[in-house]
Amino acid sequence: MDFGWDHPFAAVELVWDRDTDTVYVSRTYCLREATAVIHAAALKPWGNLPWAWPRDGRRETLEGAGKPLADQYRAQGLDMLHEHSQFEDGSVSVEAGIQDMLIRTGASRFSNTLPIGLTNTGFTMARMAGCTRRVTTL
Repeated sequence: MDFGWDHPFAAVELVWDRDTDTVYVSRTYCLREATAVIHAAALKPWGNLPWAWPRDGRRETLEGAGKPLADQYRAQGLDMLHEHSQFEDGSVSVEAGIQDMLIRTGASRFSNTLPIGLTNTGFTMARMAGCTRRVTTL
């Protein structure tokens, strides 16, 4: 997931076929100007999924009464990963994530199974989840 207010909050469900090392986008959700309560209610019907999140999820917000964003979603019952999304070496390189997605797309190992294309936010989340896949067995 990628947090947002002015720019949309978005979430992507990815399915990873370990045998072929192919990542499929199976569901997306995107909404702006809504709270963690609203987003979590929309995502809970997807099932008990582990949620990758960006490092700004540690940020405390005035809107969240000084509580970190990731904790606000945890409080709503979402299974947030223990740490923010990152590569094995602890980096959060945007360029490395995009490069991985481009290589996967060129090798037919990244597939958007939805009839619509990924938005910039959806692309960001798919990149972030792909980097988390390296350190977390989902």
